[in-house]
Amino acid sequence: MHKHLDKNIKKMNNIVMKRISAIIILMFLLLCPIKCAFPKSEALDSGQAYVITSKCDIYSLPDFSSDKLLDENNNIISLKHKQIVNILEIINDFAYIEVENVKGYVYKFYLTNNSSPIVYPVFNATIRKDCTVFDYDFEDSGYTLKKNTRIFVYEGYSSKQDYTAVQFILEDGSLYNGYVDKQFVDPDGVSSLLILGITIIISAVTIILSLIFIKKKKK
Repeated sequence: MHKHLDKNIKKMNNIVMKRISAIIILMFLLLCPIKCAFPKSEALDSGQAYVITSKCDIYSLPDFSSDKLLDENNNIISLKHKQIVNILEIINDFAYIEVENVKGYVYKFYLTNNSSPIVYPVFNATIRKDCTVFDYDFEDSGYTLKKNTRIFVYEGYSSKQDYTAVQFILEDGSLYNGYVDKQFVDPDGVSSLLILGITIIISAVTIILSLIFIKKKKK
């Protein structure tokens, strides 16, 4: 009787361990960064380069949180699509550039050494429903993003903010930066986190039920 009980307990333990192992593997796969199936952006070299975004602000440091450079009228200095700049140095994701006697840092993926630039965007979110795009002054930009349009959320997504800063491709091939209502933005990875949460709950329930089963068998 005891041998049969011990055999059942061992069998149940093996089942539990296999389930736990499978869940751990699934959690690892969900947490691993997923490589996007987009073409790699071309290598950027020092020297002449072209702006591929519709608006490219210049920062004082190679960091989005640093101050943006201002002109004599305290207006933000922004580069335009196809404007030519001179790259002095590449620092991580930023390029230290000079243009019209102004030096500063810009996001390097807004530049290309090609005279006929081809945009290779990195997308990390999807539009849930047709929505209006607002400019930096939060006025109607005249652009509308259609449902399922892939976009790049470049300042991070926060449910506490009413609007999300996004980037998308215009018909002329340039990149446009603007804002959309957060309710229309579906960031990548949210569904994976939901699956992860469900997996953890299932794991906990499985372990609890297994322990209850083992206790009943011992009685």
